[in-house]
Order: sequence, then C-alpha cells, then structure tokens
Amino acid sequence: MWQSCANYRIRQIFDEHDNLKDIFKTWPQYKEGLGVKLINMDFGVLHKDYTPIFEWETKLITVYNVIKKEKYIKDAGIKSVFDRIDPSDAASNMSLFMMRLTWCLHGYLYPTSKYLRKDKDGKKTYGKYTIKDSQESSIFLARSIQEVDNHLNFLEKRNENIQPFIFVVGDDNLEDNDYNFYVYLDHALLHFVDFQRALDTCFKIDGLSDPTNAAYSSYV
Repeated sequence: MWQSCANYRIRQIFDEHDNLKDIFKTWPQYKEGLGVKLINMDFGVLHKDYTPIFEWETKLITVYNVIKKEKYIKDAGIKSVFDRIDPSDAASNMSLFMMRLTWCLHGYLYPTSKYLRKDKDGKKTYGKYTIKDSQESSIFLARSIQEVDNHLNFLEKRNENIQPFIFVVGDDNLEDNDYNFYVYLDHALLHFVDFQRALDTCFKIDGLSDPTNAAYSSYV
C-alpha cells in the first residue's frame, strides 16, 4: 500500500510542504515503528542508483587518508579521537570507524557561518558557530537516555527548528565499542544498532524534504 502511492506522496511533499515538521504532520508514519523502512522506500523511488552509506567503506578510508596526510585537525580533543581511528575497523567495525571519522570531520571542515538566536527573554544574540556547535548539530554524545532528554529540553526551550540528528549513547569520549544510536525526528527517536544506518537515515530524510533535489524534476 505504502509503495503503491509513493509517487503521489513524493509529489505532495515537494509541492505542499516547506519543512520537515509539516511533512511529519501529514505523514507521521515516517517517525513511527516502520519509519526507517518507509523512508528507505521513498528515497529509493527518487534515487534508484543510490549506494547506502553503510557500503561506503572504500570512500571512507580515502577520506581518512586525506585527513591524516594533511594533518589539518588542530583541536586537541578531536585529534585525540582521530588518532584512535584504525582503518581496519572499516571492515571489522564499520559503526565505530564511521562514528569517529564523522565526528572528526567537523575539525577538518571548520565552520565559518554565523547564527542569530533568541535567549529565554526574547533578546537576540549573534555569534559564530564553533566546532562543537557543528558537531552537535549532527551528532550529540550522551552518556545516558537522561542526557538525551535533557538536551532535547534545552533545544526546545530555544524555540528553534530542530533538524534530524543522531544521539550516540555510551562513552562520550568515543573510546568504547558499545553504543546505542537514535535519530531524532520531530519529537520521536528512532533506534539503531549501528551508526552507519542512523547516518544513512538522516541523509535520506534530508533528501526527501529538499525540493532542490535534482531527482524531484521527474515528479514535477
């Protein structure tokens, strides 16, 4: 049933919705029990030749080698994590390898944009994004589910639009091998047993909600 109306749904998403919150109001199934399967289905309609992120082993090793060769990472904390990356993990423990590498990329692709926010009193504040801001906009390291709840409460109090991102629950120094992963989708948390599938889902939901997507042209 879901697959049979994919073309109609994708057309409606791009024509009638401007943001993810509106998409989830119309199609809450994306963030429910079968949400990941449904996201995969619809993204597959748009991108039939897409190679899932969890099959990017060779590409990720290339990225790792480039960063290592250029020695561009200056942040001590990120450098410590990068030095613990073992390329052999790309085959034996892709989740750990990709999680550490993605975290370290923020120290390589240094953020340059600025932000405008309102504090709790409604006063506007301006600032420049830090590496930590960049990291936590896509990955938040938490030692417990309680820290996950605390962070979500903090974000909601800022009254900002919260985009999908990943919670990594476990050792927040990325030294361990045992983690749980959750993708935040409009007040819902989708659980994953590995990082690469969590990241793949974030990438796909972003692609489904982007009307500038080249694949959309076939549905106009």
